[in-house]
Amino acid sequence: MINKTIAITGARGQFGAIALGLLKAKNANVIALVRNPSKISSVI
Repeated sequence: MINKTIAITGARGQFGAIALGLLKAKNANVIALVRNPSKISSVI
């Protein structure tokens, strides 16, 4: 299996947060892009 990194823009938005949660559950390598980095801790 090839390990790829997936970038999610708007990781704190409605769709981005769902996608981030699903990818984390599958242990995927994810880069979460957000406007305000101080608020991302509520999603990670």
